Amino acid sequence: MISSTRVIHKKKMTIGYSAIDYRGNLKIVSIMNFLQDTASEHASLLGVSGIDLARENLAWVIHRYHIDIHHHPFWQQPISIRTFRYPHQKLYEMRNLTICIQKNISTSGYALHSPAIRARVRWVMINRDTGKPVRLSRFMDEDMCTPLSQNRFEDLCQSIGDRCLPIDLPILEHEQFPDQTPAFIQPAPTHHRKYDLSLHNHGINSQDNDPCRHKVNLMARSSHCIEDNYDIKQNHVIEQNHGNDYAIDYQYDFPDIVPPLKTNFQLTFNVRMHDLDLNGHVNNAIFVEWAVETVPEDILSKYSPMTIDVIFQKEALYGDAIVSKTELWLQPDSSHPLTRHVIIRDRGQEELACLNIQWRTTTLSRDQVQG
Repeated sequence: MISSTRVIHKKKMTIGYSAIDYRGNLKIVSIMNFLQDTASEHASLLGVSGIDLARENLAWVIHRYHIDIHHHPFWQQPISIRTFRYPHQKLYEMRNLTICIQKNISTSGYALHSPAIRARVRWVMINRDTGKPVRLSRFMDEDMCTPLSQNRFEDLCQSIGDRCLPIDLPILEHEQFPDQTPAFIQPAPTHHRKYDLSLHNHGINSQDNDPCRHKVNLMARSSHCIEDNYDIKQNHVIEQNHGNDYAIDYQYDFPDIVPPLKTNFQLTFNVRMHDLDLNGHVNNAIFVEWAVETVPEDILSKYSPMTIDVIFQKEALYGDAIVSKTELWLQPDSSHPLTRHVIIRDRGQEELACLNIQWRTTTLSRDQVQG
C-alpha cells in the first residue's frame, strides 16, 4: 500500500507576488497553504494522501496547529520547505514543518540559510460517513505506526532545519486585568475600529476558573473514538481503559489555547463554495482568515503574527453563517498584543474553532521587498 518510505520531504519554491500582503509580508493564508501543500505532497508519496484515503471512505482532518513566525521571506526569494511525519497513540498523525530562507552563495544555486517559519500540526484520520476518528493502522502499514524515539525525533528536527528557539512570551494572567471593559470598546462591533493601544488594557472576566481545559468534540461528533476508546482533549489524551491522565511527551505537546472571555470585536461571514476543501468542509486556513479579519486596522497595520495556535473542533459547511469573535489583550509593559478568537456557527451557536495569536511589531516594509 505504501508507495515510498521517504522520511523527510523537501520542497523548493520562490515566493510569488500573490503570496504577500501590502507590507510585503507573507499572508497568513499563504503560510498555511505552503505548509498544507507540502504535507499533502509528502502524504501522496507515502500513499496516504486525501485522495488515497477517499477510496477507502476515509479522510484527513487537522485537529491542531502551532506556527512560529521568526521572520518573513521576501518576494521572489527562494525558500525550502521541509517536513517529516510521525504517529502518536495510533490515533494522531503528527507533522513538523520548517520554511527556510535560502541564500544565494554561488553561481550554481542556493544553499540553506536560516529557518524562518516552523510549524507543528496534528492530523486525525476519520470515517467520512460517521466523522469519527479511526486508528492509523486502519490504512497505514505497521512501520508507519511505530512511534519515534526521542533521539530519532531530534535527528529529524535537525535535518529539516527546525533549530529555532521557541518563542516564549509570558502568558497573560487573569488577575493582571480589572474585570471591566474600557468605555471606548463597544460590545461586539461589526466593523474595524481605530484606537490607540497605549490608552488602556482590556478587562476580562474570570468566571471560568480553568478556560484552558475545555473539551474538544472533534468534527461535531462525540469526543470518544469508537475504535480506540480515546477521549480527545486539547493537550492531553486519557486512555479510558486505564483511567489515568498523563502528560504527553514534548514531541506531541502543544501550547494551551484560552478562548476569549469577552467579545471586543466580531464579524459575520457566509461560507462560500470557494472556501471548501476536498472533504466538502471549510479549509483550515479560512478559519484563521476569519479570525484575523476581526482584528482592528490599527493592529494589522502595526503588528504581524508571531505565533498562531489553532484548535479545530467542528466542521463548517457551505451555506453556514459564521460568527468570528475576538478579544484583544495588551500585556502590561509590553508592545506585543495578544488576540483570542472563537469561530462559531450562527445556527445553534456551535463552537467550531478557537485561536490564540501573539503579535509583534512589524519590521518589514514594502521598501524592503526585493525584485
